[in-house]
Amino acid sequence: MKTRFVLSKIIKGFYLSMVCLMLLSCNSVSNDNNLKGATKGAIGQIKPSLMVFPSDALLKRMRCLEEIDNQGSNSYVRDYKKAFINDSELKFVIASVEELFSKNGYPIENLEQLIKQIDNENAIDDMESIDKDSKTILMNTARPDFIIEIDYESRQDPSTRNPNILITYILTAIDVYTNKTVASITQPDIKNPDNKSFGALIKESLENRIGEFQGQLNTRFEDIMEKPLKVTPLGR
Repeated sequence: MKTRFVLSKIIKGFYLSMVCLMLLSCNSVSNDNNLKGATKGAIGQIKPSLMVFPSDALLKRMRCLEEIDNQGSNSYVRDYKKAFINDSELKFVIASVEELFSKNGYPIENLEQLIKQIDNENAIDDMESIDKDSKTILMNTARPDFIIEIDYESRQDPSTRNPNILITYILTAIDVYTNKTVASITQPDIKNPDNKSFGALIKESLENRIGEFQGQLNTRFEDIMEKPLKVTPLGR
């Protein structure tokens, strides 16, 4: 009987120890999950900074992109100032895209204003003739999280003899950290019967599709922010 009582106490003690360990473990996991959830929630409130550029394809059609041989490798000279001068629509298209992001809380770096700032501060001797890539210089100055590239083109509507114009645009988000595309929208052949500006037409079209695009940006940005944040509970 005494032996049975001792065994019973041992078994009860063992079970009690196991329960305590399980409770401690669950509490640690719960605290860990709560901390991670709070961190993710805080990160979710932060919006990535953006900068809108005309795409290289658009610059090329404007004759504002020159391919050069740079010590045996091909590189590009991008003349953004000339692009703004040559295409009166460019400023309004970029402003329309910026507005859609800005009203949803995204910090925006404006390309044209940054060019003027760099010129005024004499950070570049001459952006039109400098050997360095102007895009790289602009990126190093502004340091946005994502580049938004806009490409658009108009053409005559082949389905009618009337002088109707069709507009196609492509909006692409590029992760500055990896130089990979993380979101994209392509909209071909938008009709323009009211002869609206390219900026107004593109903005009108984007308003119906920008939600998913911004969602992809936010997901990628949260991934970037979370990777270096490894929460390790004390005692592990």
